[in-house]
Amino acid sequence: MRKRVLYLAFLLVALAAVTHAPQGAAQQAVLQAVGPAPQGAPQATPVTRLSIRPAAPPELALKYMLLPRLIDRTPGNAAPLYYTAVLLIPGTEATKSLDKVSEWINMPTDELLHNPEVNDALGYLASGLHYVELAARREKCDWEIPLDTEGPATLLPDLVKYRALARGLAVRARLEIARGEYEKALRTLQTGFSMARHIGEGPTLIHGLVAIAIASIMEQQVEELVQAPGSPNLYWALTALPTPLIDLRTEIEYEMSGLEHWVPELRDAQKGELSAARCREALFKVFAVLTEEWPVRMDSRPSQKLVLGVTAAGILAYPDAKRFLVEHGRNAQEVEAMPVAQALVEYMVMSWRRISDEHLKWVYLPYWQADEGLRQFEKSLPQPPTDFGVALAEALMPAIRHATFRMVSLDRRIAALRCVEAVRIHAASHKGALPASLSDVTEVPIPVDPVTGKQFDYRAEGNRASLSGPLPPDMPPDKGLQYELTLVP
Repeated sequence: MRKRVLYLAFLLVALAAVTHAPQGAAQQAVLQAVGPAPQGAPQATPVTRLSIRPAAPPELALKYMLLPRLIDRTPGNAAPLYYTAVLLIPGTEATKSLDKVSEWINMPTDELLHNPEVNDALGYLASGLHYVELAARREKCDWEIPLDTEGPATLLPDLVKYRALARGLAVRARLEIARGEYEKALRTLQTGFSMARHIGEGPTLIHGLVAIAIASIMEQQVEELVQAPGSPNLYWALTALPTPLIDLRTEIEYEMSGLEHWVPELRDAQKGELSAARCREALFKVFAVLTEEWPVRMDSRPSQKLVLGVTAAGILAYPDAKRFLVEHGRNAQEVEAMPVAQALVEYMVMSWRRISDEHLKWVYLPYWQADEGLRQFEKSLPQPPTDFGVALAEALMPAIRHATFRMVSLDRRIAALRCVEAVRIHAASHKGALPASLSDVTEVPIPVDPVTGKQFDYRAEGNRASLSGPLPPDMPPDKGLQYELTLVP
């Protein structure tokens, strides 16, 4: 019992800063980018109400697209143009007007048309949005973020500002839809979706989450467009979007291996090529990551916090390290002869890899197959952690299940909109009648719900229908999906 109390005290000392480190500033950027966490009790599943009209697909199936075509892309790197767009966001003189842009995303379009402030705000953003349009049509986007050298101290100051640009695009698209300028609106949506994809190519999970937030803003404008009188059917445009639209798997893998990028000695330790002195350096670097003191200089005296963390690890984790190494194939006498730092580093690396691989492997399955495995993995981790390897893993592992659910939730809404457009196609060829079930739609394939791997729940009565998908276990109700459709002449 005494050892457990001491061990938990060590964890408090060594890992207390993890809730706001090593990416404290960046995590705050994410919260601003994707919106605040819900307060109080979970909300009910939001209902999206759409008034739709029959609409056949265009004669040229791919006449309308939601990403720029390959032929419309120009050579070069988009990142410098996005950086320029951020620099062109106006300063304090326009802040008051720009602060209202987020309100206008949900304002009825007829009110937007008669609001004089809207054009002023879009005028302030015009130069920045012009550079976003240029960037969105470049062939590649390499952000050249120095994560390998700067590690957890890398600054990502511009990410939140991209949402301001995305809001500007959304408001512009809404105005274009209200004026019946559907092809202009589609070009604006192409710009927004492409920007989201480009930001999603950044190396961190933060980039991916910001990209999902931006793509979600664009998806909401597609919902607006499909309701507009005489709007084109976008079934094939939605179908042509990549799946997943924003792929977080590379970012998640990077987050899982970040410690090995920032502390390359850990990779050498796996090969048995690390001296006792370099093992000691590796320990100090690991604790520098955990305690927000990165980068650590090994040619100067470490801080008291680092010395305390490494000393506590030596005292409390060393017995666990020896036992773990022997249980996993190392010779007992060889382990006893190891310097303490070497035993700790080898144990740390082996334990971390085993736990991270067990977690990461589920990311490569479709969500409807992976979710149960992710839930069982999370339940298998002892709370509170009982050894250093588990504590380190829990401190550094991203919340994979929630991240992948964000990713698939975006794809789910796109799949649901494909169903809506399929219903419009059916109504166009059946004298304006809704299908009784999705299986009655034969003109185009009906997508499955990527969260469940099954068909969406669809019910129709008269000129009204509902389209929904269940939530995975333990997810809050406000993350659910529920459409109510009304077919109008």
